[in-house]
Amino acid sequence: MPVIQVEVTDSTYQLLASAADTENSTVEEVAAARLASNGGVGSGKIAEVDRGAKAARERLLSFIGTIDCGGVNAADNEGIDRDLADEYGRGLSDS
Repeated sequence: MPVIQVEVTDSTYQLLASAADTENSTVEEVAAARLASNGGVGSGKIAEVDRGAKAARERLLSFIGTIDCGGVNAADNEGIDRDLADEYGRGLSDS
């Protein structure tokens, strides 16, 4: 059987140790059982999450290009920077 090593927080370890005492088992056995029942090992839950993430990404990408900023130069960063520099260069008294 393959062996994996996982680092957990102190509070997580305490919860696993408490459950192991209650179940008259080892911490490792409790962790393995909980991973199998909650984590998707053989349950398909990981695939469901992957599908959900893919669907969310597709929804996000569907918004690309849907906003009209009003002109072909609206995203001209150099022009915007130039305009801002001109305005800041005038100072407050010139307004």
